[in-house]
Amino acid sequence: MKRVHLSFAILSLFILFSAGGISIHAQVVGKLLTVTNNGDSADANAGDGICADSNGQCTLRAAIQESNTTQRNVIIFAMPWPAAINLTLGELAITGNFTSIVGPGARRLSIQRSSAQGTPNFRIFHIPNAQTNIVIRGLSIKNGDAIPGETGGGLRIAADSTLNLTDVAITGNDALSGGGVSNEGRLNAARSLFNSNTAAGFSGQGAAILNSPGSSARLTNSTITGNSAINGGGIYNSGTLLLVNNTIAQNAATVAAGNIFSNPSGTVSILNTIVASNGSSSTSIAGAFISLGHNIVTDIRNSTGFVNGVNNDQASSTNSIDPLLGNLADNGGQTDTGALLTGSPAIDTGSDCIRNNDCPTNPPINLSTDQRANYIRLFAKAVDIGSFEAEAGPLNTNGGVLSFSNLGDGAFYGGSIAVLINVVTNERLYSPIRPFGNFGFRNVFNEVHVLEIKSKRARLATGPRIFSFSDRNVVPFLTDEIQPDGNLVMTYEEPAGRPK
Repeated sequence: MKRVHLSFAILSLFILFSAGGISIHAQVVGKLLTVTNNGDSADANAGDGICADSNGQCTLRAAIQESNTTQRNVIIFAMPWPAAINLTLGELAITGNFTSIVGPGARRLSIQRSSAQGTPNFRIFHIPNAQTNIVIRGLSIKNGDAIPGETGGGLRIAADSTLNLTDVAITGNDALSGGGVSNEGRLNAARSLFNSNTAAGFSGQGAAILNSPGSSARLTNSTITGNSAINGGGIYNSGTLLLVNNTIAQNAATVAAGNIFSNPSGTVSILNTIVASNGSSSTSIAGAFISLGHNIVTDIRNSTGFVNGVNNDQASSTNSIDPLLGNLADNGGQTDTGALLTGSPAIDTGSDCIRNNDCPTNPPINLSTDQRANYIRLFAKAVDIGSFEAEAGPLNTNGGVLSFSNLGDGAFYGGSIAVLINVVTNERLYSPIRPFGNFGFRNVFNEVHVLEIKSKRARLATGPRIFSFSDRNVVPFLTDEIQPDGNLVMTYEEPAGRPK
C-alpha cells in the first residue's frame, strides 16, 4: 500500500504557556446538524441548538436557521437516496459565519424550488452577510427563479463573503443576470457543473455565473455548458476570474459572447481550459484575456490574449479546431461531464503544473483529480486540457487506513473519542485518543467525512470538521488555518491497486 503523509489543520488547537503552567484551548465547538426530513418548514425555536420544526422534524431550513451563528457548524443529511427537497417558503438565507452544508452527492440530493403551481419566485440560496465563509458541496441546486429585477437564481453571494462550492450541479435556474450564481464577493468552485441556466432580463448577463465588479472567482475542474443569456452565455466577468482545467462549451448569447464576456473593468486568466464553439450566432468570447497557457479556444474573434502556438495555446478565429467533446453525460463522479473523444487535441497537451504545484497562479493550484473526483490526473505524456482526463480510471474502491497524530498534548485527551462520519452512508467510525494525541480508522473510503472529537472535558471537544482525502490540495479552504503548536498530521495508507 502507498503511504501518503500530509499536514492538515483539520482541528485548530493551540497551546498557551503561562506562569501557572500549560493551558490547552480548543476551537469553539460547533454543531453537527443532521437533516432527516425532506419537507420545507421553519425551526420551531431558532437558536436553542435543536434542529426541529413544530412537528419535531429536522428540515434543511430548520438546520440552516440553527446554524446561523458564529460557530463552525456542519449540516449533513440522512434519508433514502435519491432525494429532493422541494422548497416552498422562499430562499434559504445563510447568515452564519462558518456554515457548511455537506450533501451525499449531486446525483443523490437536489435542493430545488418547488415546481408546484402557485410557488412564488425565489432563488435557492442567499449569502447576504459580509465576512461569512460558507461551504456547499455534494448536492444539486435546481429551479431557482429570482424575483424579477434581482440577480442570482441559484445562489447570490454578498460582497466580502466567501462561498466554496465542490461537487455541486447548478442547473435550470433563472434570474435577471447570474442565472446560476451572482457573485459580489469571493467564489471558489471545484468539480462542479453549470448547465441550463438562463439570464434573460433586459441586461441578461452571465447565465451560469455573473462575477460583479470588486468580486473574485476561481473555477477548477468544472463544466459550463447549455446556458443562455443576452451577454456572456456562460460567464459575464467584471471582477477577477481564474479558470483552470475547465470545459466551457455550447453556451449561447443573443448579443455578445456565447461563452465568456470579459468586461474591461475585470480580468480573466485562463489555464488548461477548453473554450469551444458556442450555441449561438454570436462570437464565443469577447474582451481581453490573460492566457496562462495550454488552452484550446476555438473562436478568438472580438478578443485579445490568445495567439495560436503562443503559450502552447491552440487558438482559431474560424472554429477550425474541434476539441472532440462528447455530449454531457454521466461518465462517473457526481456531476455530468463531456468526455474527450479519441483523437481530441486536448489529450496529453495540458500543463503538468497542476500536478507539480508550480502553476503561475496565486494561490497555487494542485489538481490531483479531474471533475469526477475519484479519477486521477495521469502522467501519460501530460495531463489533459479541460475538466475531463481521458486516460484516467476510477480509484480502487477498497478502504484505506487513516491515521492522525500530534493532537495537541495527547495526555490531556485521555478518555476522549474521535468520531469519523461518512456523509453518504452516515456510518460512524470510532477511535480512542491514544497517548501523544494519536488516533486512526480502518476501511476509510474515498468519500467525504466529518470528524469530531468527543471529550469528557468540554474545553477539549472540537469539531465538526469536513474531511475528504481527494480534497487535500484541490480545495484548501475546507480545512482550518494551522495554529502554532497545533498541527494535526494525517497519514493515509492507500488501498492496493490505487492509480498513482
